[in-house]
Amino acid sequence: MNDNRARRTSNLWTHSLKTLTLIAWLCVWTQRTAGQVSGTDEVIARVGETATLPASVTTGILTFSWYRGTAVLPPQLILSYVVSGFGVTSGPQSTGRESGYPNGTLYIRDLRTSDTGNYTVNVILTSGTPTESHKQLRVYESVSIPVIQAVTQNPVENGSLVLVCNASGTDVSYQWNQDGKLIISGGRINITSNSQTLTLSPCTRTNSGTNFTCGASNAVSHSTSSQYTLTVSYGPDTPVISVNPKKSAYEVGSAISFSCTATSYPPALYTWLLNGQSLLRTGRELAINSLTLTDSGNYTCNTSNNITHLSKHAIWGISVLEPVTKPRVTSEPSQLVENRPAKITCVTSTAAVTILWSLNSTTNLPGNIIQSPDNRTLTIINVSRGDSGIYQCVAKNPISNSTSDPQPLIVAYGPEDVKIEPPGSQLLQVNDKLSLSCTARSFPEPRFQWLLNNTDLNKSSNIYIVDKVTSRNNGNYTCVAHNMDTGLFVKASVSITVNGTDPSPDNTGGLSAGAIVGIVIGVLAVVIIVCVLVYIFVIKKPASGAATSRDSTEMASNNKEGSASPQTNGTGAPEIQYSSVNFVPKRGTPAKPIAPENTVYSEVRR
Repeated sequence: MNDNRARRTSNLWTHSLKTLTLIAWLCVWTQRTAGQVSGTDEVIARVGETATLPASVTTGILTFSWYRGTAVLPPQLILSYVVSGFGVTSGPQSTGRESGYPNGTLYIRDLRTSDTGNYTVNVILTSGTPTESHKQLRVYESVSIPVIQAVTQNPVENGSLVLVCNASGTDVSYQWNQDGKLIISGGRINITSNSQTLTLSPCTRTNSGTNFTCGASNAVSHSTSSQYTLTVSYGPDTPVISVNPKKSAYEVGSAISFSCTATSYPPALYTWLLNGQSLLRTGRELAINSLTLTDSGNYTCNTSNNITHLSKHAIWGISVLEPVTKPRVTSEPSQLVENRPAKITCVTSTAAVTILWSLNSTTNLPGNIIQSPDNRTLTIINVSRGDSGIYQCVAKNPISNSTSDPQPLIVAYGPEDVKIEPPGSQLLQVNDKLSLSCTARSFPEPRFQWLLNNTDLNKSSNIYIVDKVTSRNNGNYTCVAHNMDTGLFVKASVSITVNGTDPSPDNTGGLSAGAIVGIVIGVLAVVIIVCVLVYIFVIKKPASGAATSRDSTEMASNNKEGSASPQTNGTGAPEIQYSSVNFVPKRGTPAKPIAPENTVYSEVRR
């Protein structure tokens, strides 16, 4: 119970204190209301000038006091003024530059920015009624002449331009002008919220020459900057090369000059290259007084800009040529052969030439002729006779041309269509004349060979003649035609029959040269045989009796056979007997087989 009584006593004292506090606040509020507190007025002044702060009432003033700030507190007192006694009392906030006048006005001389702030005046009228008012003093430092600073020292095309306007002063505000007209932020121009920075992006070469100015101002002053003239660096654009003289090709020893132009600011730097290698030449012009073959190639004009760090180039190619040397036509093989491949070439020592062909003075070549990519070679897969003719080639370049000598090429063909005249079988009588003629179509002319019953007659003419035929001229006569270039053989045959009896060889004068030669050979053969027999049986002694007896027996047998009476053949003419003589080596030496060519035959007639 005692605790409850103490709690109630504490709450009563708290309520009483709150009530007393409210009554005191109402008394003060009632007194300030009775004093007619006015609103706040603003006074603007420049540094170094004198500010005048008037009171809200100017008559019936008994006394007034000025305070720094918005509260009437003794520590904030600047001065107090008693009108009736002209008494002025300085307070803690006095700087010595303040003074008051009987109408309640406060003057502050030699203003400084630190004087900016709120001021309060408390006036007591003669009626005893107090009044209070507030003043706000703003002291501004005048703006200086603004200066435009280019953050981008060398603006380039497609880059950004950033300009900053700087001015000293209090509460400075800025505005921008382009060629005398106010700039509003938007598009390629952006102005920051405080208007101090201007950005132009992207810059173009057309912006060069634009004049920018900025104005700086505050409540007490205004000033304008000097002009900033914009210069935009650009390029180089792709250069253009001009050549004098302008030709498709130049002859060795001739002159040429190049000129290169590129749009650029600042002006471009020029360097020259040939086939990618520096010529150590600078400037827009390049001249060569006497061209050589090594001057052929691509000339590059390279342009650069040290500000934009860009470079562009252009290329111009030239050909330096020598006059064309006279070409000549060759073929492989040298002789064209029908149905075989061939290559015909235009040979010239001059490089980089164009080759033109003609056959029999026309440039329309047969369809079976294939030209190589450089036209220097004609390839014929299967040569035909129509490919024969006069071939010529023309070698030309842009500065000259030359024509080869005519080269006739004739296609080798055949032989074909071999014929013997007279054709067919012939019946002749002994001592008649035999005349045969062989013809064949061929180029070049073929070689001829005559065969009788497949035996070579050793005749190379196309005509075969026998003045007086005998029975030995019976048989089949064959004419063989051979083309050495084509390697081909063809033949034709006819049959010759000779009737009648051959003339009798009763005297030497009636014998033919062949018969006489045969007789001489036969006599020589007999002499040789006799000499051999004498050597064997008379001069040479046998090495052993057995061998000698055997060999003698064989030899005697052979001699008997050789000396036997001649037999007649069915026609009554003596039959030819042959003797075979074998040479027996000495004993102890192996006998070698006797080759057929070591056998000597002798023809003996009776």
